[in-house]
Amino acid sequence: MATRTPNFFIVGAAKSGTTSVARYLAEHPQVYMSPIKEPSYFARDIIRTMQPPGWARNQKGLDGYLNGPMSGRRGGCVLEWEAYLRLFRNVAGETAIGEASTAYLISPNAPADIRSAVPRARIIILLRSPIERVVSTYLMFRRNGRLRVELSDIIQSGESGVLSEWRRMLLETRKIAPGVERFLNTFPESQIRWYFHEELSSDTIAMMRRIYAFLEVDPEFHPDVSRRYNQVILPRLPRLHHAVHRAGLWALASRVTPAKARPLLRRVFFNTRPQPRVSPGDQAILVEYFRDDVNQLSHLLKRDLSYWLSLG
Repeated sequence: MATRTPNFFIVGAAKSGTTSVARYLAEHPQVYMSPIKEPSYFARDIIRTMQPPGWARNQKGLDGYLNGPMSGRRGGCVLEWEAYLRLFRNVAGETAIGEASTAYLISPNAPADIRSAVPRARIIILLRSPIERVVSTYLMFRRNGRLRVELSDIIQSGESGVLSEWRRMLLETRKIAPGVERFLNTFPESQIRWYFHEELSSDTIAMMRRIYAFLEVDPEFHPDVSRRYNQVILPRLPRLHHAVHRAGLWALASRVTPAKARPLLRRVFFNTRPQPRVSPGDQAILVEYFRDDVNQLSHLLKRDLSYWLSLG
């Protein structure tokens, strides 16, 4: 079987709907998506130091998975070229072949490395208010058991101290204007499209049609948009949840629980509706922190994004 390489990439931004879009793309009969989301091959310059959530667990057994049928989804960063190509070993007649790695938008080397390997690659960028992304990222770390402190403590912490690394992960990595500029400077404009999270929320089908058209596959295909992925949820019992995650029991339960029973499992162990409110003081800190990044992004995209900085 001939070796295939991806011809399109979802490069971010993190917590902007990349998982949902990747899943909706995977449903299309003319699209093949990597069975691993976030393989991050082209972000090798930063990915080892970032240590994404579940890094050690996801890297364990990765070679065995890549050498097998790859019949189910799993996590893991694939940082060797030959191993990376195995992700696309099962491509059959699909014409659009892609993967989604949000680290590409914050990696200084990713745009040039992708262009060098796949000169005609199409680039998809999903965008969302950085303040909403901070909250969503915080909830992800709470959900996976890595974080137990309050969001306000992180926002108000300084650049040094015990919470400084969490502040960097939640705030610094949410700045994306430099990454967008790198892609715009590296790829022809015709090979890049950006879409907004509010479009995904308000009219998912219409947005997916535009993405399908960009990838030159049938735009009339209707994915199942009844489910949104990576929803905002918090554990009902944070201390117990943290201990279960550290012991690896939650990953085990996820593997052995039948797919139909998983929504019930989520309802039992998580609050799916409430999300933490950012106080006016904390919001003011975030607005000033992201002001330059949002203004730069507005200039790059020729679109007024100042509403992202509105207090309320």
